[in-house]
Amino acid sequence: MDNLPESLALEILSRLDDSGTVACCRMASKTFNSAFPGLKFINLQWRLKWYLESRSRVLSSSSSSQFTPSLKRVFLNLVSNLSALESVCIGVENPPPDVLNADVEDDGDDLHITDEGFVKEWLPRVSGALKLLSLSDFWVQSSTRRSEVLSLISAHCQNLIELELKNAWLSGQNMSAMPMLTSLTLELIRLDDKNLTDFNASFPNLQVLNLIDVRGLKMPMIHLLNLKTCHWIVTDSPSYICIITPNLITLRLECRSPAALYIEAPLCYNLHLAVDHLNAFAVKNLRI
Repeated sequence: MDNLPESLALEILSRLDDSGTVACCRMASKTFNSAFPGLKFINLQWRLKWYLESRSRVLSSSSSSQFTPSLKRVFLNLVSNLSALESVCIGVENPPPDVLNADVEDDGDDLHITDEGFVKEWLPRVSGALKLLSLSDFWVQSSTRRSEVLSLISAHCQNLIELELKNAWLSGQNMSAMPMLTSLTLELIRLDDKNLTDFNASFPNLQVLNLIDVRGLKMPMIHLLNLKTCHWIVTDSPSYICIITPNLITLRLECRSPAALYIEAPLCYNLHLAVDHLNAFAVKNLRI
């Protein structure tokens, strides 16, 4: 392996799908380790089992030392050696419903990856070439901590094309416009932007939008002129839902019965609408 050309070693590393496998290759070969700084992606997925096992060892130890924030340390070590990143994906496996809270450290922040303090440590230095960013947080720790990470991302990542955020409580304030962003996914999010006013202003050129269980919405309106595909699962019960998307082609909307639902999408020809608890809900004007 150590006789491989460095360019070939970099090509091999680039074809691997996760940073754990990349780390194993670096330990096994000096050539892979030398080629590593040329890598353009990080994909670090943290399994819940690793966290629980580490925490169990700490709790059973006589030492009073705090649990080491392993994920953050590992990620910061990775990113410190990479200067031309185009894709960053960090995820934490969340506990299933049958895992008791007592088994999970819910007052720590070692797995809280949308924490703006943590993001500030690495995002500014890699943001220039970044095209894809995915952060899937640990809900046990992120649900009680509102994050300003959207403001940070919009300030630094002006070349970002695809953004995915999951399992977090996000502020929608102080965001800069991101005209290059064309794909956005928010999943299991508590969002402090009840009408999506800041949201619409910040992402004017979205073409693909996935809002999956985004809570905190009161009278949400999606008003995006370039949107072509939208999947929206509304788990709250807003009184009014409005979608104004003149270039929308595909719409999949799942919601509880709102008092009013307004959709203005003259080009849409692929529509899936699911409404729970119909009650007094009635269609008054439907044109397809």
